[in-house]
Amino acid sequence: MTINPIRLPINFVALLAFLFAVAGSCHAQSLSGNAQFSTRCNVSDLFAPASNLNTDWQPMADSAFYITPKTRCWLKVTSITPAAEQIRTVYLVLQRSPLVDLMLFDEHGKDIARSTHNGTSHAVTEIGRRVLLPMDKLSAGPLFIRIDSSNSIFEERVVNKGFNVLPDAVTDQQNILTGTIFAATLLLTSALFTASFGLALRDLDFGIYALYTFALGITLLAWDQVNLPMVGIDYGWVWQITVPISTATLCWLAIRLGKFHKHSILVSRSLIAVMAFNLLLLFWALVALAGIPVVSMPFHRLNFENWQDVVMGALIMAGGYRGWKRGDVNCLMLFLALTPSMFIDMVNRLWDPAVAPYLQSYGYGLPQWLDRTIHFNSTLSWIALPLVFCIALARRSMLLHTELTDERKRLEERVTSRTHELHIANKELQLLATTDSLTGLPNRRSMMEWIQREIERAGDTEKPLALCMIDVDHFKKINDTYGHATGDQAIIAIANACSEIIRKTDIAARFGGEEFVLLMPETDLGNAKNVAERLRAAIEALIIKSDNHPPFGMTISIGLALFDRQSGTDTMSSLLNRADNALYQAKSAGRNQVVFA
Repeated sequence: MTINPIRLPINFVALLAFLFAVAGSCHAQSLSGNAQFSTRCNVSDLFAPASNLNTDWQPMADSAFYITPKTRCWLKVTSITPAAEQIRTVYLVLQRSPLVDLMLFDEHGKDIARSTHNGTSHAVTEIGRRVLLPMDKLSAGPLFIRIDSSNSIFEERVVNKGFNVLPDAVTDQQNILTGTIFAATLLLTSALFTASFGLALRDLDFGIYALYTFALGITLLAWDQVNLPMVGIDYGWVWQITVPISTATLCWLAIRLGKFHKHSILVSRSLIAVMAFNLLLLFWALVALAGIPVVSMPFHRLNFENWQDVVMGALIMAGGYRGWKRGDVNCLMLFLALTPSMFIDMVNRLWDPAVAPYLQSYGYGLPQWLDRTIHFNSTLSWIALPLVFCIALARRSMLLHTELTDERKRLEERVTSRTHELHIANKELQLLATTDSLTGLPNRRSMMEWIQREIERAGDTEKPLALCMIDVDHFKKINDTYGHATGDQAIIAIANACSEIIRKTDIAARFGGEEFVLLMPETDLGNAKNVAERLRAAIEALIIKSDNHPPFGMTISIGLALFDRQSGTDTMSSLLNRADNALYQAKSAGRNQVVFA
């Protein structure tokens, strides 16, 4: 089923219309006239002198009483219902801000102790940030409530939530605290795991999300004054720090994950302005908490934050709608995630202050079950937004994991390809390092290694080893007469003849210039002479053609030596020296012959 976001506001308006219709058909009993409220400020000790009790009291015009920063005020609650008509099970519900401390006194200035509800007593009960005053306490005389604000820069408030029977009041507040603890636990756990992922991935957005969920979780605990026995201190002041942090990080995440800077420039800039102002509020609160005198803000903190939530939610929903129209799924999730919060805001900002009082003035109101339904714990409405951010970050992690996996495969393929190329290149380099570039035969270095290996093998197997030193006769004359290019042709022709004449087990190499070496493993003197003689005759029969000169022939001289394994002192150097001496003797004897040393 496709969800059309254009119809969502229409459906919301239809829901409000339904609520109005239901409200008009239901009659509700109101207990708001059972007590009278008066306020007085700038009095440190109300009971000294006693005349302070009855002068300068101002009637509380609204259901909320605001206290200026760092001020002590008093609230007098007087019953206007005759004692005979008092209902012992009815309680007055007062709700305080986190940075407000309440102390209760009777008309004689005696401190009234507060306790948690045990299910039977009718004492003054405190649950979270709500204080429940039994009506029978008011029948004995007025109650005086001392209100101390510890906020240095913002006004705080005490709200008259009206009257309720004790079981319902306790159940409502316990449900609020339970929901708050549940939501805060999810948020703080999410912050912990996301922070670890952010550190592992080195992703700033994960860190911002962890900060957001952590600040939001602490804000909920501090706002609802959840009792933390492990802490043992009043941590309500944390609320004025975590609220701007959570608001600023929410703006950051919405801009980043919704990509508002690409398709909703106005929304993006507006959220940046909200973020900047909250960072200023955070700085102001930190300065005040450090004990530095600061100027108080010219607005009610709670009213500002309430309307800021409405404006910020509307901006994010507008940006989410525009992003979704461009195919961004994250933007659609942002739009839907803010719907519960916006519903609560509409109830708290429109229904409760304007519509509901108007209907109650005519004796109409919502049925209790419906009123509880639309006033569900607003704490839970904030779970959807962090959940959306978490899902968006999880999707990003999965995409990143896929990209990293693909990149790793591509890297492995490149490494395999480069390794193969390097292997081929190493073979080519090895071939170049061990092969004579002109003839293709092994070079001097390679032949020296072959000779050493064959000497060691001959010593182990006790088999003969022969070595021939070959030199071209009068090669300098060939170069001088026919040129170096023709001399190179002669060298190549000798190399080709060696390759054709020698056996598969023999090794021929160009030793340098016009010198060649022929190594014959497992070859005795007779066989070695036969091979050397065939090579000499083959070279003598060669005819070398020159471009500018008539064809010519050439001869070679060969010195032959055998490895003497029996002496135990013969080495590669001595073997080469004997072959070289035999070559010298062949040269001296007239060239073009084989001489054994």
